Amino acid sequence: MMPGERTEQRRADEVSLHRESPRDAVVGIPQELQVLPRSPAVLRLSPELSATLNSALDKLLEVIGVEGGVVRLLEEDTAELVLVAQRGLPSQTVQEARRLKLGEGAPGLVLQQGTPIVVEHLSQHPTLAQGRLRQDGYESLIIVPLQLHNQLVGTLSLFAKSARGFDAYERSFFHQVGVTIENALLYEEAARRERDAAFLDRATQLFNSTLELDVVFQQVARMATEVLGDSCTIHLIEEGNEYVRPVATYHPDPSAREGRLQILRDNPTRIGDPASVVGLAAVDGRPYLIRDTRREGRVRHVDPLNIYSFIAVPIIVKEKILGVLATSIIHPDRQFTQADLRLAMALADRAALAIENSRLYAQERRLRQELEALNRQVQEANRLKTEFVTVVTHELRAPLTSIAGYVELLLEGQYSEGEEGQQECLRIIKRNADRQLDLINDLLDIARLEAGKMELQRRPFDLGGVIQEVAGELRPQIEAKGQRLTLDLATALPAVVGDPERVTQILTNLVSNAHKYTPPGGSMTITTRAAHARVRVTVQDTGIGLTPKERRQLFTKFFRAQHPMVREVGGTGLGLAITRALVELHGGEITVTSAPGQGSTFSFTLPATPDLRR
Repeated sequence: MMPGERTEQRRADEVSLHRESPRDAVVGIPQELQVLPRSPAVLRLSPELSATLNSALDKLLEVIGVEGGVVRLLEEDTAELVLVAQRGLPSQTVQEARRLKLGEGAPGLVLQQGTPIVVEHLSQHPTLAQGRLRQDGYESLIIVPLQLHNQLVGTLSLFAKSARGFDAYERSFFHQVGVTIENALLYEEAARRERDAAFLDRATQLFNSTLELDVVFQQVARMATEVLGDSCTIHLIEEGNEYVRPVATYHPDPSAREGRLQILRDNPTRIGDPASVVGLAAVDGRPYLIRDTRREGRVRHVDPLNIYSFIAVPIIVKEKILGVLATSIIHPDRQFTQADLRLAMALADRAALAIENSRLYAQERRLRQELEALNRQVQEANRLKTEFVTVVTHELRAPLTSIAGYVELLLEGQYSEGEEGQQECLRIIKRNADRQLDLINDLLDIARLEAGKMELQRRPFDLGGVIQEVAGELRPQIEAKGQRLTLDLATALPAVVGDPERVTQILTNLVSNAHKYTPPGGSMTITTRAAHARVRVTVQDTGIGLTPKERRQLFTKFFRAQHPMVREVGGTGLGLAITRALVELHGGEITVTSAPGQGSTFSFTLPATPDLRR
């Protein structure tokens, strides 16, 4: 087209415009264009997209010869036009008009109606004459809708400081800019999908690289901040707990990270709390997007945690809600979008699988450890059984052998030392028979105790009298070994409640042990003292003593110390195990203090008679 033809065409356009309105006009576009309900535009612009849009705008301003321009894109979440590229506008104007609703202002009206607007004389326009553009020195403007896939996705505005009508030749460049913007958006959309896919693939690989649950939590929280918000917290649901528990928080600043986690732990969120989207997501399994926390609410700790935008998505495996992934933006100039929400949900799905795998692994490891512990117990039981059979066989055979030998001598009449010798022989038989009976009784007692069938004949009785009887019974053999037995019994001792026969057994076991493992010339002391509602009995000796390891094992079945004196005396190792069980059956407790070469002190308590307690 020759210059003269261009001038004629421009005049013709001006006539057409002025026929519809003396000051501004609307030029029709195809009716099939629709405003996008969900734009693919990514408003968290990448540097590449921002550079492309501004570069396209620079070229257009240069070709057409105007001083300013703006590109706005439709935000899918809010249905608002957001300024994404601009030239020639003061920062205050940009800030005031960064977001416009459909139908708001000239750009909003263009997108709503799907038709361009041309204003040749802003100074004569009834409403725009006092507007910000006119104050910035512009006289004319044109705003055209932008389309993508035959759908409206934004607007392109151009401003000139002189009056001009923007003829058809100039408007042909708008289509080229639209194609450029469309290609940039398509590229950005594809790049975003590729970035998201690569991110999720990397997240999956990272989650699969460990089965440690705490590590998985930290990885999820850290990765969520890479492409979503500025901080992320994983909240876990625990059975029987009405509050979610924050198990991991990530923030680039370690001190802020600890501070945020402490606030959340000190102020837990109740599951189902209607004032918290975290609490709601934990019970209804729905994702929540709060674009502006100060306007929309339902987010806790907004001010102390500096939260401006918020996403909470449930972590679900097999229809069971395990917890909530919550990520936040702490900068007021940015908001989450539906694209962010979809990415957060995809990340939560992968995190759910990783958490479930970690839990299954932890459960399997716990079961394996329990089986190993059970196997060790079985092995120990088998060892104890073998040791038990060996010890009991020996303990039963020794007195039986002695009894059989002396009986045979008596029967054959070979014992020729007269009546006195025969009496000594019978005493030896009697002593071995008693020893065997004691062993059988111990075995029966331990069996009854383990089966829970030991019954006490409880009644009040005089403990001092029982101690005197036990001392009188054992004193001959104690003195025969050159040992001393001293009684230190408290005066006015209250009566105790228990089974006198079993208390006699307890005392006999303790004094007999002291006698066996105390060298000749040693001493033993039995002491009693009233202690509130109890009576404490102490048996102290000057015997061989015990090592710390031996003290820890002392009351277990079949345990015997490794001291030579212990091996010489013999025994089954059941006496002290029975003693402790009988004391505890009475409601008392037994303790021991000892050191090698310094003797041992056994102390046990019995309940006193209620009306006689002091």
